[in-house]
Amino acid sequence: MTYPSITSVNLSEGFQEVPIYLDTVTGGFFIIMLLLTIYIVFVTGFYFSKRDLLGGFAVGGFAVALMAILFRVSGMLQGETGTLVLSVCIVAAVAGMAGLFVKKREP
Repeated sequence: MTYPSITSVNLSEGFQEVPIYLDTVTGGFFIIMLLLTIYIVFVTGFYFSKRDLLGGFAVGGFAVALMAILFRVSGMLQGETGTLVLSVCIVAAVAGMAGLFVKKREP
């Protein structure tokens, strides 16, 4: 199987063509791995700054859900996989927030 070269992509249409090209070459994993990386960065960043893992899950979930919505609107997340990824990101945001609500406060 031959992959399309970067010269076959019309980059004058905007920057969103580069991630779409990378997603095509990697078989649909680039955008998913990008969202996972953003999630991990936000969770670990919040955890190491506040020492609150549940808060990190909530912040990471909302950051990834926002990025997934932006990717979906710009056309980077497409088809059934895009819908599934967007749904998982929204569920992660809601689950992180629910974890904050059920967390017991320490005196």
